[in-house]
Amino acid sequence: MGEEIKKRFYADCWKRIRFSVDPAAAKKYNLGENTPYVIRIEDLEPDTLLVLHTEKGNCYTIESLDKFKYDSMAGKEAVKEALGKGIHYLALEDEPQNNLLNNEILYVSEETDIEKYYPFIEINKSPLSLSLIVPACDSMKIAEFVINLYGKQFKNVVGKLPLSIKLLVTNRKIPLYVLLDAESRMLEGEEFKKQKLMNPWWDINETSVDAHYSFYPKKIKDKYALDDIAPISRGRVFALFPGYFDFELLLGTTDRYSIAYKKDGKRADEDYRIFTGRPYYSYQIAELRELWELLSQNLSSSQIHFIEDMLTLKLREWRKVRRGNKESLLKNFAEATLRDAFSEKWECLREESKNFLICSSVNGMLLDAVNLFGHIIKEKGVD
Repeated sequence: MGEEIKKRFYADCWKRIRFSVDPAAAKKYNLGENTPYVIRIEDLEPDTLLVLHTEKGNCYTIESLDKFKYDSMAGKEAVKEALGKGIHYLALEDEPQNNLLNNEILYVSEETDIEKYYPFIEINKSPLSLSLIVPACDSMKIAEFVINLYGKQFKNVVGKLPLSIKLLVTNRKIPLYVLLDAESRMLEGEEFKKQKLMNPWWDINETSVDAHYSFYPKKIKDKYALDDIAPISRGRVFALFPGYFDFELLLGTTDRYSIAYKKDGKRADEDYRIFTGRPYYSYQIAELRELWELLSQNLSSSQIHFIEDMLTLKLREWRKVRRGNKESLLKNFAEATLRDAFSEKWECLREESKNFLICSSVNGMLLDAVNLFGHIIKEKGVD
């Protein structure tokens, strides 16, 4: 699986620049091993570049180089050329306002190389699980790729062999042990290992004609007899293992403690229960993507934020309301808000899309889609 992801998303590799400064200068400025620094170079646009000092003056660029320009050059060639002019500002990433050079210029050796690398690390691999570190911007594309690959390779056991996906997004400063601890808290309870009575969500055409795999249990039982199973079909409820999807943004080491669930399988924190539908079934990743595309392809960022703010405010105001028609009133409010934001585009949407947007505004999925794609992995809309 890991190799297939690497081939699919990083076949062309990424590029970084390896350069070095005099080891004596590294010692003079007390450059720490495996420590990130902010450097500035005159006439480089933008002029701030993030680098990693490994040891003895050896350094690597650790951010995308495509955005940089220098003289008539762009990208990695621009950065490489600019480095040859020397560094006039050097500061720890955590203390970017403190220039360590004191108006001196730190020169780079002429042996500056452009290297290929994969922004992809396998931290755990077994027959039952795979844990990867990848750029946040690629995370959901990879999740969707895995879901599709799973559907093809395990099409005969969908609903019997579940696939769960956990997404943790953070910055480089979070220690690995925090990520591992957060992962161990996510979707690991017994409530996520039980069957659910539900309709088949996948295309059953190929499964239903296979005599070896087409039978599924009709009830949840510890043991099954032949009378307890039936050929898979649309419109019938079966006891299935759906697999789950959850995500979390970790801004600090204590954020992992918010990953907790109640016996119903939903998040334990009250705010999560008000504003989010998490966790979702893993097949609902496609629905989250569809929601985001409906929003981002038709609305500006400010219009999406308007919808988000209005829904958040109303859901917070109504969090303790127990009226029987609460859901109906919230749907009416959601529809009015969506109509206002979409303006004339609202009438151009299919009825199914309108109903999907309205229902998702009430059950938390729309806010989760905005949070995931708009805030956490920061996919761009029509702006």
